[in-house]
Amino acid sequence: DTLVQLGLGYMQKGDLNVALEKLTLALDAADNYAPPHSAIAILYTRLGRDEEADKHFLRSVKLAPDDGNLSNNYGAFLCDRGRYDEAYEYFHKAANQPLYKTPAMAYENAGLCALRENNLTVAEQSFRSALKIRRNMTVSLISMARVALLNKNYLQSTEFISSFMLSTFNTF
Repeated sequence: DTLVQLGLGYMQKGDLNVALEKLTLALDAADNYAPPHSAIAILYTRLGRDEEADKHFLRSVKLAPDDGNLSNNYGAFLCDRGRYDEAYEYFHKAANQPLYKTPAMAYENAGLCALRENNLTVAEQSFRSALKIRRNMTVSLISMARVALLNKNYLQSTEFISSFMLSTFNTF
């Protein structure tokens, strides 16, 4: 855990060589432990080494199948690479983990991913699921307004914009 935290710290500072060194040591010490695999996958993503990142993301979710954060992160990685169906699988896996603290975020990520491929049906379902859990999620609200607008449902679009505005002003 200490090596993983050091690796993440160096990654945040932009010292990617030292981060790689620390995370490689963490993997050498605990290859059957999900956090080092997840952390090095994030680093490999930043380095543009997608094949290695994919391998470590997949290993992390296999080692800790009940960790919603890992599934959500892998879903985001897959979506960024245009692997939409696989991404939705991991977003929904994350959202359905009973101990995952932010399932609404996983649904929101699925919705944003669906918008990228212009899949309005999946986007709407995902944003509605997110808003069912947390009704004031501003990204989901404004995204639902966009989906409604694209579907030429102008009244619904203005309702979501109004909800977005109320949610935004209620945070001050």
